[in-house]
Amino acid sequence: MGYATGHILPDYRGGLNYAHLIGRSLNSESSGWFADTAADAVFISRFGNDFLIYDESRIGYSTGPLAFRMQFFWNGNFTIDTQRQIWANFLETGLGVRFRAAWMPPSMYVTASLLRGAYPLNTEGTRPANFNDFRSESGMRLLVSALLAAVASAASLPYYCVLNADAGAWPEILSSIGLVRQPANLAHVFVARSGTPASNEWNQRVDQGAILILEGESSLAEMFGFRRGAGFVKAGSLTDVHRPGLAIVWEKGLELPVSTCLAAPPCSPASAGPARP
Repeated sequence: MGYATGHILPDYRGGLNYAHLIGRSLNSESSGWFADTAADAVFISRFGNDFLIYDESRIGYSTGPLAFRMQFFWNGNFTIDTQRQIWANFLETGLGVRFRAAWMPPSMYVTASLLRGAYPLNTEGTRPANFNDFRSESGMRLLVSALLAAVASAASLPYYCVLNADAGAWPEILSSIGLVRQPANLAHVFVARSGTPASNEWNQRVDQGAILILEGESSLAEMFGFRRGAGFVKAGSLTDVHRPGLAIVWEKGLELPVSTCLAAPPCSPASAGPARP
């Protein structure tokens, strides 16, 4: 279904959770070694029928009196998904501590961990290869709900999509400012190159906050008010309407076709300054 049809887009979600402990828990009466794992699997139809698996495993030692029990442990966590998205595939490891007092409910505890992580699918270098994280949690863990909330916010992440088969130089340009290339159903920034057909769907997408970059002549550009004029102009510098004091001078000038813009003044072709040596 398109945005212009007026229909509600379906979004189906579901999840499974598995947890297992061996050894001494925080509620045990004696000290000793323990190992536990908590795994969650979540399906989200909205994001290309993606399926995520998240696992947290720990091995460590339980100690202390019943009035204040503590666990010292080593973390080993991973997240994977079927769409092989960079943000959804990472590994984590590091030290942690978990404790509970006798006055707390049996299922309540407090955890703090120092983690070091890596994105194994980050082959294009679109984000740092490693990260550090301090993580503190309290109360009962509801990992399925946490994962659903994290995936629901994925549409606001810095994703872009080039709508044409030939992406040109846009991957290098957009990745240099931290944007990550993803399918159109996940992206917030879209690039429409020359020849992209018009569709009323884009009016509603832009109204809903999508960023649309138009390059060259196309029926889509004409739909937004950009039309080819007569003649050419030699351009050697640009003015950023958001930072007009910033000088943007090209090493070599270009002969560009004159275009007219029927929209607001910020898109005026007058922003292309005269050629400079």
